[in-house]
Order: sequence, then C-alpha cells, then structure tokens
Amino acid sequence: MADPRGPGPGEPAGRAVRTWLDLDAGRRATLAAWLQRFDPVRFVDADAAREACGSAAFERGANHLSVWGADGPLGALAVVTREVAPRGLAFVTGVCVEPGERAVFDRLLAAAIERVGDAGARLKLAVSPERPHLADWVARHGFVYREDARRLALTGPEPSLDPHPRLTCQAVRPDEVETYRAVAEDCFRAAPNGGSVSLDEAHERLAGRSFPDQVALYRLGDAVVGFHELALRRAVGNIDSLGLLPRFQGRGLGAHVLRGCVDTLRAHGAQRVELLVMSSNRPAVRLYARHGFTLRAVLARWFERPPLRSQ
Repeated sequence: MADPRGPGPGEPAGRAVRTWLDLDAGRRATLAAWLQRFDPVRFVDADAAREACGSAAFERGANHLSVWGADGPLGALAVVTREVAPRGLAFVTGVCVEPGERAVFDRLLAAAIERVGDAGARLKLAVSPERPHLADWVARHGFVYREDARRLALTGPEPSLDPHPRLTCQAVRPDEVETYRAVAEDCFRAAPNGGSVSLDEAHERLAGRSFPDQVALYRLGDAVVGFHELALRRAVGNIDSLGLLPRFQGRGLGAHVLRGCVDTLRAHGAQRVELLVMSSNRPAVRLYARHGFTLRAVLARWFERPPLRSQ
C-alpha cells in the first residue's frame, strides 16, 4: 500500500506531508502567515496561527500536517485524536488547501485518518464557508454537513441583571489547575464538539494568560460551579469558553457567568466582545441572543463521516 504521506504518481517528490515539528523556524513563519491569509476569520493574525499549530490540542504540532510546493505551502490541516479512545470520535480542523490542489487535500485527509488509527472512529471535519471548493471535496469523501461554528458579537442592549448574592468569580490559582481541568472537562463532555481536557492543555492555558482572571472559576458559596476562558487582542475581547457544571444548569446562573465574562473583558480594556457557539447548541444560542449577541460571521461548517468500518 502506498504511503499516504508521500507524493502521488507523477507528482514532485517534495510534496510529502510534514508535521509542524518537521519545519524549521523560517517555514513555520511562512506557514503561519499563509494560514492567516487563507482563513483570516479563524486566524486573526500570524501569531494566532502559530500558537494554534503548536498547541497541546494538536500534540504540540505532531498532529498539524502540511504539504509544500516549490513556492510555499499548498495545504494544511490539524487532527485532534484525544477523543478516539474514550468516545470513538476524531476531529479534523484548520483545513486550508488551495483551489486546484485536490490531490493535496486527498493526501492530507489520508494522513489525518492514519493519525486517527481507528477505523471504528467517527470523523468530524470543519472547513471555511468562504472556501466552497473545500465543501465540495469533503462531500466527495462521504462527509455530510451537520452544523456551523458561529462567531457572535455583543451589539444589542443588555438586559439589566442584579448581581448574584452568592456567585463569585476568581482567577484560577496555580494549585487549582487540576480542579480547573476537571471542571472544564465536565462542563463540555456532552456539548457539541466537546470533549476531554488534558493536564498539558490546562497548564498551557494558564501559562498563556495576559491577565490573571483570563482563566477563572465561578463558585456558589464554596462549591465550584463553572469557569471561563477569555482572550484579548487589539481591544477585541473573546469569550473562548464558558461553562456550568451540569448539576448547576437550569438555575439562571448562565446569565450571571456570561455577564462576568463581559465585565472582566471590559475591565481589561475590551471595546468589543465576541464569542463562538455551535449552531446545534440551542440553549447557548438562546442565552446569547437574550443578552445582546448577534451573528457576526460563520467561522466554520462542520461535516461528519461515519466510521470507515461501517462503510
């Protein structure tokens, strides 16, 4: 069987699949800049692309794959494999391939499937809505559209909300990293595209803070009930994640956590506040709409393919 990482028949030998770890500093910079130009909605700048490529989610770059031509990158994608063992599910994201390079896409997808290593796993894959050629190629591989990842912006009036008398928000301390990891995992275990959080990822998020309460825990009295993860770039605040533990949902606390996120970002200079939500997460969509968030852009369209073993 041919190696899916190598070039196809009649193609240049240089068009092999490389990981982020294979690239020197110059090529990493070139790839990050190319990714930002290809998908500026996902990657606000080259630094954001570089951070994503080498992140813990992609095994520090071992699961970020790219193919190069003589003049630079031709395509790239990343694979999240940590949910294969517990849930039989893998994610392919950050798919960027130039039009006319379907053979490059095919090779990258084959290499991603090889990384997954389990023919019984379901595969979810995201592509930019601004690149229709990718949706066409994905469909030809048996993927079916499921949902959108939507970026919302706070533009409407915010309803008045009295402070909760017992709910507090405090920055995660270094000795609370395991508590934070477990809470984040429990909040999103059943959410669309949710899953486990590794200790490496938790440490990475804490180490990357530019202000202490960028990552924070919410407590109701002494009980931890939820968390948030925020980001701030060029006066634009992003609510990367917010969540409540399942046993505390349905009590009206979500509105208070959302307000806590907005207030924290504004306190650190955010002039605009945005967040990401999956279209299938209807309770969250309704909550955000009630609190003044409106659609700014569709960040990605998510497709799914059943396990290869069942086909």
